Amino acid sequence: MNNATAKASGLFFLLYFTLILASVFINKIFGFKPVVGLNVAALVIATLIMARSRYVKALGVCNPLFFAVLGGIYAVIITYFLVILFEGFISPSLFESIVSFLFNSVVVYVTIFLSTQKT
Repeated sequence: MNNATAKASGLFFLLYFTLILASVFINKIFGFKPVVGLNVAALVIATLIMARSRYVKALGVCNPLFFAVLGGIYAVIITYFLVILFEGFISPSLFESIVSFLFNSVVVYVTIFLSTQKT
């Protein structure tokens, strides 16, 4: 992992984690349903910011797949952080973690793909 990749990965985690925490507080205040929508919105916003950043552009061809996998991994990790930080969150099963990883990876990949298309 080179320096640009490490910086981009760290920035992506911080952006996504911050947006997820904000979505948790927004949900507690306003009670939005479904809650998954806030997760997807946070993931899409973080991905769009990263897709436009100079770090991601420096990574070359592997960046969409790399950040798709990274987004899926971060989604699962952040779920476990939320279980630790907040009461009322239930730890996901292995199957739920795999589904979360796959779904969030697809969301990140599609977001990067659509945001980098020339219109």
